[in-house]
Amino acid sequence: MKILKTTLFINVVLLLVNCTTIVEGTSDFHPDFKIGKTGFEKELKKQLDFDDLAIGTYFTKKNNSLEERGLNLTFEFAEQELPNNQELNNYAEFIITKVKEYLLNLDNYDYVNTIFENEREEGNIAKSSRIKIKKKL
Repeated sequence: MKILKTTLFINVVLLLVNCTTIVEGTSDFHPDFKIGKTGFEKELKKQLDFDDLAIGTYFTKKNNSLEERGLNLTFEFAEQELPNNQELNNYAEFIITKVKEYLLNLDNYDYVNTIFENEREEGNIAKSSRIKIKKKL
């Protein structure tokens, strides 16, 4: 019984070691803006009151064919409530127009994920919320 457990353990470890995932991608898949990230952020701050902006990209693949490529824009609202859903949809539409206006290589992207986050502390409890709006370019 001890030999069986040892053999089973070794086989499981070897199986896990042999399981690998290959991530394919190119380094040129990053968002560039005509006015730079700082200029883009300043342009958005004219309409939106947010604390921080994080910009990233994503792509999905199924059956070795590219499904979609997108841009992730994460707006952080620290220590303040998120606006209501109607305002967030209006903000998302405004953001889409600015992305179309300022993003270079616009044809490389299919969607924009606009993510609104906030985290507030009330005493020793931290409350956070996140709303994601996906729009087609």
